[in-house]
Amino acid sequence: MTGIIVFAPFAAWCGPLGEVPDEAFAQGMLGEGIALDPLEGTLRAPFAGDVSAIAGTGHAVTIRHESGAEVLVHVGIDTIRLGGRGFTCLTRAGAHVAAGEELLKFDLDLLAREARSLMSPLVLLGDGFRLAACAQGRAVQSGEPVATLIPLAGIRAGAAEPCADRAIEGLAVLALANGLHARPAARIAAALRPLDAEVELRLEARSANARSITALLKLDARRGDGVRIAARGRDADAAMAAVRALLESEEEKAIEGNRPMPVPNAVAGALAGVRAAPGGALGAAFLLATRDLEVPPSAGPAKQERDAIHGAIAALATRLQQLSRESEIAGAHLAILTDPDMQRAAEEHIAAGESAAVAWRAV
Repeated sequence: MTGIIVFAPFAAWCGPLGEVPDEAFAQGMLGEGIALDPLEGTLRAPFAGDVSAIAGTGHAVTIRHESGAEVLVHVGIDTIRLGGRGFTCLTRAGAHVAAGEELLKFDLDLLAREARSLMSPLVLLGDGFRLAACAQGRAVQSGEPVATLIPLAGIRAGAAEPCADRAIEGLAVLALANGLHARPAARIAAALRPLDAEVELRLEARSANARSITALLKLDARRGDGVRIAARGRDADAAMAAVRALLESEEEKAIEGNRPMPVPNAVAGALAGVRAAPGGALGAAFLLATRDLEVPPSAGPAKQERDAIHGAIAALATRLQQLSRESEIAGAHLAILTDPDMQRAAEEHIAAGESAAVAWRAV
């Protein structure tokens, strides 16, 4: 069977399970999962299935997929102590629900005041599956893919070992409002990181390794384009499901009215602005000037130049990892920095006699 896409049960900031301020969850005692810091007070089904359990106080819901996979969504930490205050159940145990169907409502203000934490773990229960997160370190909208449940070999009686050479193909129509740019490309690479599969995206005569951010950007895929997906490997089904879900999600809605604004009484040299967000602001305008950094053209021994470039990448990666906890753009830069195609190309330039700096700039 293919992997099961887990959708965000509510708009939230998504992070690693270790950020939950509760040892049982943070140390994975209940199972693999992710942490969600809610930005709204309605919990929806993360996939289609049956409500296998719902806490009497309404603070936790467990959904069972037809494959047998079960996921627990626990709203906040120590919220059981509220005795049901702030929670309104909209379903019951045993009910069959569709993905995105409302299951309960909760009072964010009340929970923020009286619960130990709003951080809400989403946890995979039991054996037979593993959870691959694909949205950590960023804000997600309700219904956006946040993880894939990957079936392990033999989860059903007589199930065959997944074939390491399994190859499948599919088509996705790109729904991203701004096309396949750096952030969604970084999400695709992150979703594939834990999976044993090689994935290639094809658009007309162009193709790209889905693990390479720069290769994905070169596809120049726009909204409405039909993108072919080819996956090969033990986790080909899960990889296909994860990539298709990310391509077909409306991750970024175009900003209403995002057009150049007319400049009243324009003078020579005046620029028409593009609104980045609703509202207005006043402040001083500055010209952003950049300077071109000089790089040493002469190269030392190839090993010395390779060591230099790997050392620089490692140092910057450490810095970006710290920043990416709070900035999705930093996460995208980190994905570009560690892009295997870029590093391979840089080493080819070094082998041709260029210095590390010239090689990286060329790539």
